Amino acid sequence: MRKNILLGMIMLIFLVGCGENYKTYSPEEKYNRIVKLQEIEKKSFSERTKEDEAFQKEMRDLLTTLKIESEKNVKAKKEFDEWRDAVIKYEEEEIKKIQLKAREDAKKTNATISF
Repeated sequence: MRKNILLGMIMLIFLVGCGENYKTYSPEEKYNRIVKLQEIEKKSFSERTKEDEAFQKEMRDLLTTLKIESEKNVKAKKEFDEWRDAVIKYEEEEIKKIQLKAREDAKKTNATISF
């Protein structure tokens, strides 16, 4: 479910902005930026700062540009695919955390959960 929401959010981001150039990041930086973006998304609108909003806009612009450029540029496609991989890694780690918590909660109640 989280995966569908996150991928849907990214696809919506692609539809919003447009640009000509894009900045590149290492795979670790991409992952860290995805984590930061998700932490911001989890906040209520009243809790978000101007820095949070600026970061969201920066990411929206970057991903939109990459999506557009990836249709005509092999390097941009590779960069875009690396961002997708960072999202998938984040989602997998979140799923593992949820499963671990469910197992721990099940142990407390003597229930059995199989994933």
